[in-house]
This record gives sequence, structure tokens and C-alpha cells, in this order.
Amino acid sequence: MDENTLINIIIGAFSGFALILSLYTYYYSKREKIYADLDDLYLELLKLGVQYPKFRNPKYTKNYKESFKNEDELIRYETYAFISWNICETIYDRKDEALFETWKPVIVA
Repeated sequence: MDENTLINIIIGAFSGFALILSLYTYYYSKREKIYADLDDLYLELLKLGVQYPKFRNPKYTKNYKESFKNEDELIRYETYAFISWNICETIYDRKDEALFETWKPVIVA
């Protein structure tokens, strides 16, 4: 094996390692970004739940159309419920088992 062949093999190995490391870093950053985005969305949902505690109370939400007789309150609750459902759907749509397990308690709640 001559010197040029050895250099090409070493360069190829380093290039392959760099590619694998880059892909790993990309997917890791992407996963962290998704988690951070979900965390921000959930924080906003919790703030709404604090602002409107009836929206988290099953006593009111199980028959919400009867419980929220005020049209503005009904629209607010339906929007809150839609946001909640959207967050759950986003978690499920990622098809990421680790992400799903992390957020499972949120989905159950």
C-alpha cells in the first residue's frame, strides 16, 4: 500500500466520522428544538389554565356547552380545548417513542 492510498483511506475515515457526527448532532438538535417548542406551548396552555381555572375543572368541562353559558366564555374554552388537543396531536404525530413517553403524563392530564 503506497502513501497516497493510506492518506486517502485516513481522509475517507475522518470524512465518514465527520458525516456521522454531523447527522447525530443535527438529529439531536432537532429533537431538543421540538421538545423546547412543545414545552413553550404547554407553558402557555398552563398560563391559560391558571387564568381560567374552570377550563381545567372536569365538573365544568364534561358538559361544557351547558357549563359555559356565556358565549365568550364558551368560545374561550373551545379554543383552550383545541390548543390542548393540538399539543397532544403534535406529540403523537412526531412518532418518537421517547418524546411520547416524556409527554405521556401531559396527554393523560
